[in-house]
Amino acid sequence: MQRFKLNIAAFVIAFIYFTVMQLQSCRHDPVGIDELDTVCFTRDVVPILMSQCAECHSPNGSKSDILIDSIYENVLQLVTPGNIAKSKLYTIVSSPNNPNMMPPNRALTSNQLHILEVWIAQGAHNKVCLKDAVALPPIAPISSVDGAVLYSTYCEGCHGPLSTSTKRGASGLMLNKGIDSVSLMKSLKLLSDAQRQAIVSVLVGSPFTTLNGAVLYASYCKSCHGPLATSAKLNATVSDINNGINTIPDMKNLSVLTDAQRKAIADSLVGTPISTLDGALLYATYCAGCHGPLATSSKIGALLNQLLAGVNNVPEMKNLSQLSDPQKQAIITALAGTPNPNPDGKELYTNTCAKCHGPFANSNVGGKPVSEITQAIGEVTQMKYLSSLTAIQIKAIANALKSIPEND
Repeated sequence: MQRFKLNIAAFVIAFIYFTVMQLQSCRHDPVGIDELDTVCFTRDVVPILMSQCAECHSPNGSKSDILIDSIYENVLQLVTPGNIAKSKLYTIVSSPNNPNMMPPNRALTSNQLHILEVWIAQGAHNKVCLKDAVALPPIAPISSVDGAVLYSTYCEGCHGPLSTSTKRGASGLMLNKGIDSVSLMKSLKLLSDAQRQAIVSVLVGSPFTTLNGAVLYASYCKSCHGPLATSAKLNATVSDINNGINTIPDMKNLSVLTDAQRKAIADSLVGTPISTLDGALLYATYCAGCHGPLATSSKIGALLNQLLAGVNNVPEMKNLSQLSDPQKQAIITALAGTPNPNPDGKELYTNTCAKCHGPFANSNVGGKPVSEITQAIGEVTQMKYLSSLTAIQIKAIANALKSIPEND
């Protein structure tokens, strides 16, 4: 009997031992960050920031004191690499009980939060993925076929709430063309045909119907031309607006507006143009949006005749025709100086080309040589304003683009 009890005791001890060992061996420690899919800043992070944050947190946005856009250095100001909890970029978008949570009135998806979390944990590197790399997200994309949910997730950041969207009436063809050609829409490539159709379906209907010119301006024009009070388009006419819609790709979305709405915008723009003779202020109001900050402007050293030629020939510069001769000269005076003999090609690209061809790292003109750039400047209407670039500057841009894979 004693021997039996000893055997039972030994069995119990052995059972407990092996059970504990088994539990320890089955315990799942957190997967190492290095084992997770690599998150690329340009491919995975930038689309989130541009669709959810940049509308307000851009140089022309209402919250321009904090920049959250495609510029890595700007974003890094809000990140502590390797420490998610100390990274304001993450905490401000992931705290539902915080009354100041961003973006306002909506939340990032779990997929978007996961991408930011892994990127920060991996060191928040400015990693660029090759264009031909398999661009799989760290976790599965949103699977909903609810058009309103999809619009809120992928489109609202740039185009406003669904009820007042600047894309009301957009077609499937327009959406697909945007996904293929607009760098900020690349993230929508993850969506299925059914999901894309769902977005188009919720956009069906009459465009924004208000006749309030100020509201229409804020919805369709402010992001490019600045606040209405200091708009670079003051005194633009209905004819100017119609011409822009017909000739400028970035204005095609205004084609859904009625004649009455276009007139309302023109009426709201009636006013006295800015009267200052401060060249730096005039440059910031009329030129910085395309040519970058004055200190690093791609137009340093421009001459008055070049400015006048641009005003007469470049659609995007027609609004400068309202400036007086002294004001135009003030801009030229502010730009006086000798162009950098060793210009930074990447910086020049960002100031002169990124608006149409996407951020440098994801440029759709990677690998373009000097000859093709020069030819395009001579033949493409929207590139005429680059005719003031020197041969050295064009060469610098071409040299910088050599590091970007060419599009097939």
